[in-house]
Amino acid sequence: MPCLDAPSNEKFTEIYNFHINIIIRNTVVLTGARRVGKTTIEYQMIDTLIKRGVSPQQIVFISLDHPMLKLSG
Repeated sequence: MPCLDAPSNEKFTEIYNFHINIIIRNTVVLTGARRVGKTTIEYQMIDTLIKRGVSPQQIVFISLDHPMLKLSG
């Protein structure tokens, strides 16, 4: 199922199409430099999945960029 009504962002479309074609439950982890759009892509993914009928109770979003989770060193 191609991503037709999603935001027009090349990376979002690539990640969405990869995710939607996974047959078994899987975890998608986005890593990269700060402030490049990872969280924005995830929020767009969540919005698109909900609009396509996926129950919010089936979606998990975990942000590990919280001061309490940072290692001191």
